[in-house]
Amino acid sequence: MENATSESIIFSPTCILTELSLLYIGANGKSADEIHEIIGKDLSKNEIIELLAEKINRHKKAAFGIQDCTVTFANKLFYSELCEIVSEFSEILKTKLYGEIQAIDFTSKNLVAKELNKFIQKSTKNQISNAIKENEIPDGTDLALISSLHFIAAWKDSFEPRRLETFYSTPERKIAMMSQYALPQMNWNLVQDDDKEWDCLGIPYLNFKAWMYIVLPKKESSLSELIKGMTKESFDKWTQR
Repeated sequence: MENATSESIIFSPTCILTELSLLYIGANGKSADEIHEIIGKDLSKNEIIELLAEKINRHKKAAFGIQDCTVTFANKLFYSELCEIVSEFSEILKTKLYGEIQAIDFTSKNLVAKELNKFIQKSTKNQISNAIKENEIPDGTDLALISSLHFIAAWKDSFEPRRLETFYSTPERKIAMMSQYALPQMNWNLVQDDDKEWDCLGIPYLNFKAWMYIVLPKKESSLSELIKGMTKESFDKWTQR
């Protein structure tokens, strides 16, 4: 996050919700109450466990790992050797949520970074390595909860050779962008804002098993405002088909 203005950062809502749910399942008192308000204040703890288990199991089923689209979801709790994890929580994590758990010496930041990165690299099929640096681990850390989501699929319509274009980021830079002329028969999904603030393009993967949605602000400088104003209604509007 320190370099958020100069680097691209990807947030996974699925991983964030999963981690909050796992923290809630293992928490008590005020901490549990505050997390509960965010992730599902109308649901009981058992209902949240079952919903989370259902979501994770969906990614474990072979039907969702067919040749054209593969999703790999993993989570692991690392805890200090000086701490004791409640057996009930450990059992729920391993049996219902397919999670892993490992005791580790948190006094050695080098060891912690190495073990966390090893899990991330393995669960992302070697696509992400050295994600965590020693100096990013705060002093006094006793727990680290890691969730990863790895997705791979072929596009329904292959892209032409990449072309160097200006990408209006902060700061703007020239990058090799995918290029393709979308024809009506390709069934891509274009949603345009009534107020002409943005366009949203949905690009299908092979056999329409998944979609990538790209939201493009109309003004070069309005991306930060668009991000600040994001709501559930925004996503519903962008992904309507």
